Amino acid sequence: MEKEENSMGQIDTVQTTDNILSSKILPNGYKDKIIALLEKSRDGLTIAEISKRVGVTRHTASIILAELRGANLVEIRKIGMAKLHNWRENKQ
Repeated sequence: MEKEENSMGQIDTVQTTDNILSSKILPNGYKDKIIALLEKSRDGLTIAEISKRVGVTRHTASIILAELRGANLVEIRKIGMAKLHNWRENKQ
C-alpha cells in the first residue's frame, strides 16, 4: 500500500493493482476464483451468479468485486435491474 498526502495535508492510503491482486484478506482464494470466473465469462455475471458459482455469500462477492472495481479491473454494465460484472481486458 502506498501513502499519499492529499490537498488538506491528510495521509491517504492508495492501493495499487498489484496490492489488490495479491491481497490475502479472504480465505480459500475466493478472489482468485472470482477473477478466473470473470476472465472466462464473455457476457458478464451478476453478483448472485458469481456468489453461487464460487460458493460464497453475496456480501463476500460484492466486497471482492468492489475491491476489483476500485482497482479498475472490473467494469459494470447495467441491463434493467441487473448489473453485469465483466473483467476489464485493458487494465490501464
